[in-house]
Formats: sequence, C-alpha cells, structure tokens
Amino acid sequence: MLYPSQFAFQANRCGHTTRNIEFSVWENSNVMSIKGIFKRWVAMFIVLYQFKVKSNREQEFCQAWHAGTIGIYESRGSLGSRLHKSEDGTYIAYAQWPSAEQYEKNLELASDAKAALTTVQECCDSVAILQRMTVVDDLLKEQRAF
Repeated sequence: MLYPSQFAFQANRCGHTTRNIEFSVWENSNVMSIKGIFKRWVAMFIVLYQFKVKSNREQEFCQAWHAGTIGIYESRGSLGSRLHKSEDGTYIAYAQWPSAEQYEKNLELASDAKAALTTVQECCDSVAILQRMTVVDDLLKEQRAF
C-alpha cells in the first residue's frame, strides 16, 4: 500500500538563492520515490575511487565490483555507484551516499559481498580513494545507461 506524505526543505546551491521546494513522497516498504525536479538532492556525499586493474583480470574485476557494490547498497545504505573506464584503462568509481556519517558507518556486509570485495582487491595492482566530496549542485538526469 502506498502512503503519500509532503515535506519541504531549503536548497542553497553554489551561492544561488535559497528556496523552499515541496515534494510528494510515496513510500512502499523500502521504496521511496520523490516527485520533483530536485529529487537527486538526497545524494549529499560522494566518494571517488581509482582502480588499477591487472590486465588479465578486467572481466573478473567488473563482476566482483558489481556484486560488492550491490552488497554495500543493500546493507550499508549507499545510494549506489557508477563504474567508469578511462582512456588509459584505469577504472574510476563514483559512489553516492546520503551523508558522510552514513559512509563512515561500518555496517556488516553479507559474506558474498565480502568475498566480492576481496576479489576486487585481488584483481587490482592498486586501489585508492581519490576524493571525498560534498555535493553543492546536481544537474545529472535520472537515466540508466543499461
């Protein structure tokens, strides 16, 4: 069953005028969809990762990254992640979190997610956190590549 509710908040973006924005929210167990142009404002904290993957382990790395990221999403409260491959072959992941506090929580992962993240490490020559960032403006569209 869906339960509508209303809420409003103030957005202050890059020195732009602060404004009140109202949303209609529909909740259904774990699913919440916010109707409105600013629905992506829930992503307030970003972590940028760099993976230098061993040349013969790229497919295994991608599969393990996918499985591990789903585990983090399901158990640690992340908002999801995107994996990119640069022109030089380096992989970059962009992970979104509702807050720095949520990112810092060390919540337990399922054993299959732990195994997947161990495989990610084993597939790489190096793994680094490049940046921890706070979102100040967000104009990305909600559209999946796949």
